[in-house]
Amino acid sequence: MITPTPITRTVIIGKGRRITIRELVSISSSDDERATVELFSVCPPPVDAAAQSLKDAEDAELETKHAASLLRFTDVCANVNVGSSLTRMGNDCGLASLTLLAHYISQDRYYPNKDQSSDELASSLVYIINHYVTHSETADLVLPSNSESFYQILISAKILPPNSTLLTVALPRILPLAMGVMSVGKLHTLSKGVDAISALSVERIGVADPKAYDSVLFDTLRPHRGLIRSASVLRVILEGSKSPANNATSQENKESCVDTAGSPVVSIPSIHGYAIDAIAASYKTLELELNCCESLNGQALDMTLVGLNYSQVLNAGVALLDASRDRSVWNLSDETPDVTTAAPSMTELNSLASLASNLYETSRDLHSSLVAEIKAAYSYIQTQSAQAILLQTKKAD
Repeated sequence: MITPTPITRTVIIGKGRRITIRELVSISSSDDERATVELFSVCPPPVDAAAQSLKDAEDAELETKHAASLLRFTDVCANVNVGSSLTRMGNDCGLASLTLLAHYISQDRYYPNKDQSSDELASSLVYIINHYVTHSETADLVLPSNSESFYQILISAKILPPNSTLLTVALPRILPLAMGVMSVGKLHTLSKGVDAISALSVERIGVADPKAYDSVLFDTLRPHRGLIRSASVLRVILEGSKSPANNATSQENKESCVDTAGSPVVSIPSIHGYAIDAIAASYKTLELELNCCESLNGQALDMTLVGLNYSQVLNAGVALLDASRDRSVWNLSDETPDVTTAAPSMTELNSLASLASNLYETSRDLHSSLVAEIKAAYSYIQTQSAQAILLQTKKAD
């Protein structure tokens, strides 16, 4: 029996509210931290039994309407051919797109002064979102990344009434924004652990020069903030290292060390430092962009800013991915970690959709590569531990 996905938090959207990238990721994540969506309301609570009874009746009627909307939505989605895998959004990006759409509609950005209130329209979307969040194990949300096809699904399912602004202004902005920031959020989370993970590879591979991460090199001679931080993390973690490769005190150990010039661990601070900072800077910019609004005349926002930041994060993510892959396979003769083969190509990135798609692939590949790097280091640590235990046993005998 499949149980509903456990919910750990609630994300509140609506008038006067801001939404963060972390909240979008938590709505769409398959991890332990999973969030449902709730519309912000300023309505006072019922003051007496009669008012409470009336509210309960209204809530029951609204629940029936939302359930009917959900059935129509799932039927339409099931009968839509989204084409190739390149035009199909993943479950996480689909939820993020619907959440942004509900958030913006609830702020009266696309349906002002209509027969249906913006809150009523947004609440229908929220009901659908929460269904897919709480039934993520069984309900697969299949939506196209093309704004016109996405629009037709919402209109055909009678989730939203027809609106030209929604098609020409809202969805062309919302879909690439949702797909991209989801991947930026995941890359931002992964980037926080790359220094610590790379330290495991330094322990396994070894570094011939004990001053490779020295403060003189990075605090004085090359004082970029990110480089200083990464080198400092490595120094702290590797202090007192028992790895033979990092304690080349004997001639035998020195000769067994890898060549410093060719080692993928020597350049860790130089690669990680700026890449992590670039991802963090774009993360802040894009989170602010999530909460920007069109002018009153309905003119679409220029998306150059989004594209530039996607490009920066993509380059930084590919740099981290290549570095992790190099470390994962270095000095492994018996087995090769299970990592994907090719990084995304940077030669055909001429649209926000392709940038968002490549960001998605990069975040997924970086996660896989970091897992492979951890496995390689863990195998080395197990071997070293077994050898140490055996040596202590022999000494005791």
